[in-house]
Amino acid sequence: MALKAENQKVALEFWKRALNPLAWTEILRQALVAASFGSKQGAMQSEDLNKVQTELVMLWFE
Repeated sequence: MALKAENQKVALEFWKRALNPLAWTEILRQALVAASFGSKQGAMQSEDLNKVQTELVMLWFE
């Protein structure tokens, strides 16, 4: 079990180094769209979505 957790940590660290904040913003945008936050029904305002994405990226890189 510890080996699996270590492999996940290594993979996470790799992706943190490999992708810049703009890439993470796009990944988060895609995830939010997939979760129906980008649909016309109950869509978040663009400004609100950008705020959420920015906050998540900033938390990720703390």
